[in-house]
Amino acid sequence: MALLGLGGAMTMVTWGLVTWTVQNFSLATLWPFNQVLTLHPVHILAIGLVSLPIVFRWLALPQRQANPSDE
Repeated sequence: MALLGLGGAMTMVTWGLVTWTVQNFSLATLWPFNQVLTLHPVHILAIGLVSLPIVFRWLALPQRQANPSDE
């Protein structure tokens, strides 16, 4: 499950960087004050970067196995 989260976070980071590169690193539509609200690649990049520490923390925590004798 953690690897799925890591793959999703890295996919969002990669997708954000690639699409932002295609736009020549433009920040024109980052804050759409007078335009139609669209998703900017920086938003996708930020979501991916925010997800990474959560996934790494989950990977670092020891996994407890359910033990019937603990009840």
